[in-house]
Amino acid sequence: MHVHITSSPLYSGYNSLLFTDSFWSVIGVAHAKSTLEAGFTTIRNVGSEGYADVGLKQAIDAADALGQTGQVGQIKAGAWGDLVGVRGDPLSDVRVLETPVFVMKGGQTVRKP
Repeated sequence: MHVHITSSPLYSGYNSLLFTDSFWSVIGVAHAKSTLEAGFTTIRNVGSEGYADVGLKQAIDAADALGQTGQVGQIKAGAWGDLVGVRGDPLSDVRVLETPVFVMKGGQTVRKP
């Protein structure tokens, strides 16, 4: 998906020049949060000034943009996560996914053998 996540149609044209790069970074965080919560995990930002999109990507990777630092994007005790445990290497044999050992949703085991 191609987006302009660090801009807004409410402030287009010369009106956008009334705001600082910092303002547009904050707008980008709000838009990224909405985009992530809608289920989109991959977008292509176009037209970012001052590398705001790079900082935004770093914050998303660390789960800071959602206020969930240390809770998502990691596999560790206390973190949330969706996992499927299998016996074997699914990259070598995709059929191991047919017989999961366990399934976790939101950090809670929801299926055991």
